[in-house]
Amino acid sequence: MTIWPPSQNGTQIPLTRILQMGSVLFGTSYSVNPHFFYLVTVAAGVTPDAPNVQVMLRIPLFY
Repeated sequence: MTIWPPSQNGTQIPLTRILQMGSVLFGTSYSVNPHFFYLVTVAAGVTPDAPNVQVMLRIPLFY
């Protein structure tokens, strides 16, 4: 079910569709010291429109 069909200026756009993307996320973090840590997240797509697998590595630095 689509709440808002694709439209422009009140007219529905032909040959368009809404993407329904869903992912399951798994993640962890590891602290090396008080100023340095990293986060790893793996996302698995659960709908046809979502990417199959996505891996993210984040390394925030604090001074």
